[in-house]
Amino acid sequence: MAVTLVKPSSMGSSGNASGTSGQTVKASYRASYRVTCSSAADTIDEVLKHFRITASLPWPGRRFKFGNGFNASVLCNDVQADQVEKGDGQFVATCKFESLEPQEGSDGQTPDGQQTENPLQFHDEIEVSYQSISIPVEKATLFGTDPLGINNPILQKGYQGPIINSAGKPYQTALEKEVRIKVLRITKYSAGYSDSIFEPYMDAINNDVFVINKPQYNFSMRVNIYRCKFGNIGSSFGLTNGIKFYRSTVELLITKLPYGWLRLVPDMGRDRRQYPELDKDDFGNTISNDNVLVSRRQLSTSIKDENGFPVQDPVLLDGNGQPLEKGKKPVFFIWHSEELKPFAPLAAIL
Repeated sequence: MAVTLVKPSSMGSSGNASGTSGQTVKASYRASYRVTCSSAADTIDEVLKHFRITASLPWPGRRFKFGNGFNASVLCNDVQADQVEKGDGQFVATCKFESLEPQEGSDGQTPDGQQTENPLQFHDEIEVSYQSISIPVEKATLFGTDPLGINNPILQKGYQGPIINSAGKPYQTALEKEVRIKVLRITKYSAGYSDSIFEPYMDAINNDVFVINKPQYNFSMRVNIYRCKFGNIGSSFGLTNGIKFYRSTVELLITKLPYGWLRLVPDMGRDRRQYPELDKDDFGNTISNDNVLVSRRQLSTSIKDENGFPVQDPVLLDGNGQPLEKGKKPVFFIWHSEELKPFAPLAAIL
């Protein structure tokens, strides 16, 4: 399940401006998007998540941009998604924007609790929360059956591996499960803005064990390898007491799954490998380098059923491209699509 298309809605965008006796002008905008998801079962959470992780779309704290329109002094402050009735995975997202306002006379506190009117000396903001996400179920343990009393020799209680049916075939549609992840957000105040600091970590996964240690805040968090993914970076310009600054929030997504953000994928398919000098052909002979299949670069062939016909459903494989023997444990491959990077340098500047 995922968002497949986001485009401006026919409702387009609208805006208004209001002034005060002090000649202060405040602008506000509203923009609408049509969102299409891959499944009618997709939820509003999936839509909001897509807006949050897609930098080109509105999200609280991001600048107003819609079509050719752009206003750096107006920030998004609200995103609302509504499902279209009988829309089969269709949603409308409405985004609201408000202009920044100088905050004269405001003050804050330094990390040691001292009052200050200088926003560049304001203490960091640290927030830890939890949210649920959906992930594919690649491996599970069979608890039992309903009704009771079913005795299937290939699928007994306690079986661990890919979810299969009573004939031992994997399901065509992957099941999903809800898991909770930890979301760490750290907000800092700075005199300028630069993408160069955080850009190398966009969508990366940590390949080290790192510690975020902020003793002045009595805060310490240790994160194991592959458990953390860079979620988002958002910055907004501010003007307080005549001082210009940027308020930047870094978001880290942390999971406790055994392989972290790496993907565990069962080895399965409808073809078996036919590699020269390693595998056998349909007649049980070892394939040589001069075999006609090799010359045609046909390094795999259909798996046959007991009647000699190609199987219609995927079967479990043994990690070497051959059907898994009965009684053998299923094989999983561990994949990643994001870049793997050490996060210790990032932790040092948070």
